[in-house]
Amino acid sequence: MIDMALVQVAFNRDNARPVVVCEAAKGTNDELFRSAFLDTPSILFSWRLRLKNRIYTLAKDCSSEGWNGEGAFPMSSEAINAAERFIDLLPEGVMEPSITVENTGDMAFDWDIGADMTFTVIVSRDRAVYAGIFGDSRRRGTERIHSELPGTIKDVLLAYFRKKT
Repeated sequence: MIDMALVQVAFNRDNARPVVVCEAAKGTNDELFRSAFLDTPSILFSWRLRLKNRIYTLAKDCSSEGWNGEGAFPMSSEAINAAERFIDLLPEGVMEPSITVENTGDMAFDWDIGADMTFTVIVSRDRAVYAGIFGDSRRRGTERIHSELPGTIKDVLLAYFRKKT
């Protein structure tokens, strides 16, 4: 279960978001982009595959109980499956998010383009808890994820976090 208080803290600019990531997340992008099947990153490596590769890297290092030294739950196969499903549903043309592991064992997808433009989606089984700051506007909520990305999340991503061409 995702603690909404944690999500609220994550988006309160008066308090810094507690950083809860495993050691793999501290690696360089180049290290995290390496495929389990390739020794080097490839320009042909699709962005969805790169994101999934990050999940596998994080899952490997965050699979045991207490991986953060503070009693964090391990990532489960259900968490990995939920994160993969979320990646598959992301719309084309959206910026790649950073991915972290929450102390609940769930994956968090973060889009941050600076000065009050940030959006996080925490994926847990068939649910997505989201919160964002868009200038003076704020949004947060919970949506079920079925066969497509919920409109509230998709609309935010397409409105604020499109790739620059």
